Amino acid sequence: MGLTKDLGFTLLLIVTSALLTSSTPIPNSPAELSSSDLAELAIINQKSFSITLPLYKLSEDGAAELLGETAATGRLLCETSAGSPYIWDTYMASSQLNRVGWCQQLNPGGSRCTLHSRFKTAALSLCGTWLLAVRCQELALVGNLITDHCRFGARAGGQYYFDENPGLLKGVVHWNDV
Repeated sequence: MGLTKDLGFTLLLIVTSALLTSSTPIPNSPAELSSSDLAELAIINQKSFSITLPLYKLSEDGAAELLGETAATGRLLCETSAGSPYIWDTYMASSQLNRVGWCQQLNPGGSRCTLHSRFKTAALSLCGTWLLAVRCQELALVGNLITDHCRFGARAGGQYYFDENPGLLKGVVHWNDV
């Protein structure tokens, strides 16, 4: 039953994506946006939401330690632009994460980001402190929250800081470069 339900939901998303792709005009560059579009986009990108999601540190033996006695209170920051991924691609990338256990930041240098899911134009990554983790379903929720709250036309992008300290760990919805 669960597989049938997942397959039905996936098919619904694919059909919706096909309909939106063929019928929704998308501005390709900031030059194609009207002044009212730019004003609306500026308002969207000023949005910030406090949401509570847990943050963990995973040990080598796989044990999860909740950081702090309660879940971290994070902040959702909208950063939508003409370079943001399409919302239906972000929904698909997010849905892939619902079937995975842990998402951990495994890159100690460079960007300090680890890519966890991608679908066409969308990618979901964790960035910040090495070896910190969240349940992948929570990173999927971040993708859905950004899509729902930061949407402009058919695009949405942004970040969710899992703690008020911006350097600890964040989930990012961004353009899929690969």
